[in-house]
Amino acid sequence: MSDSPDVDKTQVYEEVGRNYRVFLHWREKIVGGYLTIVGVLGLGFYQSAGHCGFRFVLLSAAIVVSFAFLILNVRNSTFIRKCVEAGRALESTKDAGFYTRCDLRSDVLTHGLAFSLLQSTVIAASSFGIVRDWSCSYESGHLYLIIGGLVIFLVLNCNHFKAMYKRLTRAEKT
Repeated sequence: MSDSPDVDKTQVYEEVGRNYRVFLHWREKIVGGYLTIVGVLGLGFYQSAGHCGFRFVLLSAAIVVSFAFLILNVRNSTFIRKCVEAGRALESTKDAGFYTRCDLRSDVLTHGLAFSLLQSTVIAASSFGIVRDWSCSYESGHLYLIIGGLVIFLVLNCNHFKAMYKRLTRAEKT
């Protein structure tokens, strides 16, 4: 951070602290949202005995939701790490503050590990369910449902993929 005279380091430090707390709260909301959605999908799966196509959609949705929340969790963890780095940069070396004492790499058992284990379990169980019921799900009517779902997914994400490609090609040029 530059030492320009018009920047009040105390206000910047307080802003870093506010952002740090916001991202920690978001971490709780991400886990709660994930458990709620997977729970509803699991309830739907339990109540859809004998309906292979519907079960396939629910299991597929659980996999997609797991990957989406994985991205949200990784992104949130990156923001938390950036807040700690910014806080450390603002603290003086003689007075070690919260961010200087905050060691993000010391613990083996972390929130990210627990959440990844939960998501991996859901993905593995859903994948196993899809493979186990594949002969039932692969009926012609269900095949149209699968293809239709993929087309809708691609259409809805086309702009996102295009913007991501532009960012990547722009980053390679610099």
